[in-house]
Amino acid sequence: MATISSHALNSVTGVHASDLRVELYRIESSGMRVLLLETRTDEGGRLTEELTLIPSQLDLIYELVFDSAGYFSALNSNFNNRVVQEVVVRLQMKDPQATYHIPIMLAPNSFSAWWSAVE
Repeated sequence: MATISSHALNSVTGVHASDLRVELYRIESSGMRVLLLETRTDEGGRLTEELTLIPSQLDLIYELVFDSAGYFSALNSNFNNRVVQEVVVRLQMKDPQATYHIPIMLAPNSFSAWWSAVE
């Protein structure tokens, strides 16, 4: 099984982004998006989910979607000029046994995301 994981940080306050809604979609060759999971980060801003990837899906694109607007709205933050609604990270998962760890730092109008190799 493949594993998709993340560690989300609130870069405004420097704390873990807990209870952040995250969705994972598979984009079919037709362009149709298929929801694979919908979850929330834990108190430490982390998520870890296992996925079964079959050979015909290994060349497809996946979207990891972070609901940044919902997260900052729930904090009652005073960012009235918020433009960024979601952060979408597109990736491929070519190894059905690998761990794909995508840490992210969120602010109301910016983000930084990267892939972190997990051995």
